[in-house]
Amino acid sequence: YQINDNFQVYGKYAEAYRTPSLFESTRGWSAVPSISDPLNPEHAKTKEIGVNYQGNNLFGQGDLLRAKVAYFDNNIDDYITRKTSGGYNFVNIDSARMRGWEVSLDYDRGSFFGKLSLSKYLETEYCDVDGDCSSGGTSGGYAHLHVPPAQSVSLTLGGRFLEEKLELGARVTYIGERASIDFTGITGGTNQSVNWEPYTTIDLFGSYQINDQVSFDMAIDNLMDQYYMDSLTIGLMPSPGRTVRVGLTATF
Repeated sequence: YQINDNFQVYGKYAEAYRTPSLFESTRGWSAVPSISDPLNPEHAKTKEIGVNYQGNNLFGQGDLLRAKVAYFDNNIDDYITRKTSGGYNFVNIDSARMRGWEVSLDYDRGSFFGKLSLSKYLETEYCDVDGDCSSGGTSGGYAHLHVPPAQSVSLTLGGRFLEEKLELGARVTYIGERASIDFTGITGGTNQSVNWEPYTTIDLFGSYQINDQVSFDMAIDNLMDQYYMDSLTIGLMPSPGRTVRVGLTATF
């Protein structure tokens, strides 16, 4: 609903089915399909409500501000995951649910620009057919490996110089702990989870438009050489340290 030229309120409801993948429905080292209990397709029901804003000339001539605040509630019936039950089998559990908030701000006035985005998960829940629910997943399953960070924030600030041919900027990213670490009796062996510590990284970037056909790009990722395990990693391998990238692009 368009309240005025700047504000919009919206709502969204969607449903979708996902059939079992070959990995989930065929025999392998990780699981054995159950002939007597075949897998049903997942049935996702997603809901989202939010507010959009877009305005011009708020803090200077020709600037643009865009903002969005949204609440989401995603529920998946017959969620497919692995479960320990006299062996490893892929099964349909009753449901999986994730809900939370997303916020984004985007400001650009030509010589200066900035972007802020954040997400906050309020709940993660996985419920078995017997009514037993956990925020972390199922015993012997893989769901816990995909539980996202409870909160994440990214802030980008930059400027344009030399008639906007030169662009320089920095990005700060914060990743919080998992939305759930309720993994009692769930993990072990081949599905051991990696619980990362909250971390903050700083990246620098820049580009220069030499002419209409050639541009030069440079970036420094993880400027402070932070030692951290990436969120949702499934391997005991730290993320890259300070990394410098240089590129030259030509179109013709």
